[in-house]
Amino acid sequence: MDMNETNLTIVDYRDVEKKGEVKRLYRKAFPREERAPWLRLMRAYNEWDCAIEAYYHGKTFIGFTVELERTEFIYLFFFAVSRRVRGKGYGKKILRSVTEGFRGKTVVIDIEAVYDGAPNLKEREKRKSFYLSQGFISSGLEFIVRGVKYETMYFGEDFSADAYRKFIEERVLQFKA
Repeated sequence: MDMNETNLTIVDYRDVEKKGEVKRLYRKAFPREERAPWLRLMRAYNEWDCAIEAYYHGKTFIGFTVELERTEFIYLFFFAVSRRVRGKGYGKKILRSVTEGFRGKTVVIDIEAVYDGAPNLKEREKRKSFYLSQGFISSGLEFIVRGVKYETMYFGEDFSADAYRKFIEERVLQFKA
């Protein structure tokens, strides 16, 4: 499948025909300690300023994003590409869609921190390198949730560490509990 032959189609989760594809990828892509419970994620989708979007190339499911829009920034809570199509440029295309879609608003993401002795170190290094290659910058912020150390990265010009810390404390830490 040539990713340049057509553009990706973005579908709001409410309109996804095979919702199980999104849920399965969510569970495969993120270890239990890094996931929010599915029902809590669905409640956030219905009650908060949360968007869940599935990405397709033709009829082929490519991946999904979960985004929380804040006044100060967009939090890319979850982002995954199906293993079947990794390495074909789809992740870059999805990420570009997110960063361009919010018209200049800073996009923030947390990734597993890279440090000596970290589990799955090569995977973490590869992930960080991917975000750096797409224009993301390390904020220097790190925090631990459920024993997992995260590093905060952002894309854009206006990153407020204070606003982000407040958001993490109010929304994310209790969300992943």
